[in-house]
Amino acid sequence: MQLRVNSEKMAHAYIISSLSEEARSQAAEYLCQMFLCSGGEPRPCGVCRDCRKVKSGNHPDVIVLEREKSEKGAVRREIVVDQIRRISSEARILPNEAERKVYVIRDADTMNASAQNAALKLLEEPPAHVAFLLLCAEPEALLPTVRSRCEVLRLNAEDRMEDPEAEARAAEYLAAARSGDRKKMLNWCMENESMDSRAFGNFLECVIALETERMERDVSQIPWGMQIIELMKKCRRYNAVNCGVGHMLGMLAVDSVP
Repeated sequence: MQLRVNSEKMAHAYIISSLSEEARSQAAEYLCQMFLCSGGEPRPCGVCRDCRKVKSGNHPDVIVLEREKSEKGAVRREIVVDQIRRISSEARILPNEAERKVYVIRDADTMNASAQNAALKLLEEPPAHVAFLLLCAEPEALLPTVRSRCEVLRLNAEDRMEDPEAEARAAEYLAAARSGDRKKMLNWCMENESMDSRAFGNFLECVIALETERMERDVSQIPWGMQIIELMKKCRRYNAVNCGVGHMLGMLAVDSVP
């Protein structure tokens, strides 16, 4: 992955946008190293103490915020305002080891409206020693005012995680959807009921990428392709809030074939 970020003119906040969770995480790790590297230019050096700690995931000045779990262990649907308020309180405290500290907000597009408004206040007047990385698949789900306070890095389709199983599922799904045969579509859905939410998410990413590439090759496919992509994005929003895979497969069985 090649990110073009000027180490001398880094923004205080970035939105990292990609369909691939792995690509977002890799980009976040790279930017954390850029912010915290103590090895001199060019940054990141990759070998200093700070770069190595970021790589190992145990740097005390990299703080990860994500959706909390319920008492039953289920991941909650949203990042809530109390989580952002805790960041606001802690952000004033100086870093432990590095010159800066970095807050990484995973699935930032799941912040509810109150959380986003609280984040906006922090992004408007951030402490000089703090940086923010907002990782998301759908940056458009963030308030325009939040997006305007950040530099947006959109990763390319080729940055998505390679997943042969997901790509095979996506190709089979698209073949069934294009066939116009509802029985074939229903059979595909029944055959893939064993997918968990992560596998389903990877499948959605592959469908979007494959159909985007198809539309780029053949503009006549754009009307149908856009309908399929919108359906995938709808499923992705449901998947982000832990809707059951079976429910979403039912939606695909009904809506994939005109």
